[in-house]
Amino acid sequence: MLNLNDSKVVSLVMTGLFIRYVQRLAIFVPSLPDFCVAIFFGFSVMALKYYVVICLVTLMVLGCGGGRKRPKTARVAGTVYLDGKPLEGVEVSFLSDEFKGYGKTDSSGRYELVQGAVPGVNKVYFSKIKPGAIELDPEAGIDEEQLRAMSMAEDGGGGPADIGGEIIPDHYSDPEQSKLTYDVSEGGDEAADFRLTSN
Repeated sequence: MLNLNDSKVVSLVMTGLFIRYVQRLAIFVPSLPDFCVAIFFGFSVMALKYYVVICLVTLMVLGCGGGRKRPKTARVAGTVYLDGKPLEGVEVSFLSDEFKGYGKTDSSGRYELVQGAVPGVNKVYFSKIKPGAIELDPEAGIDEEQLRAMSMAEDGGGGPADIGGEIIPDHYSDPEQSKLTYDVSEGGDEAADFRLTSN
């Protein structure tokens, strides 16, 4: 049985539907007299229609297959504690060579990575900005990550930027300093808990 979630199956089905649509349109397209087409193109109107269909399908297939595929990920969830207490509003990041998984803790300290993480060893780091420490303007499109990027640019682009107000110690919040890793299993993990300390 075909899995309709498979992008290749969906692409083939869409290509087939597109071909049928163009073939039906080609029947109703008013054609030039055969002798004019023969003079200018060297083949019949019907052949010209099929060449156009083939060119369109080829362009469509090449266009659909050019994107970079996202790596296979697994579901990851858990709880973040700081000094033994569940911590709300912590941004959790799992970083591998090919993908970055992201999630945020709720009021009970529980998080789930939005798109999961790549199975295998991932570097893990956390961020939580003290409320009121910095002014964010979501309407203008300025969030914490953009502030970090702007700060890095002002500092000459060298290394992660300190935007102030970070509650999590540097050895957990700085991607370069963090020594925390997590080995994500192929089947995913429901209890990827982290117990952080203030010192």
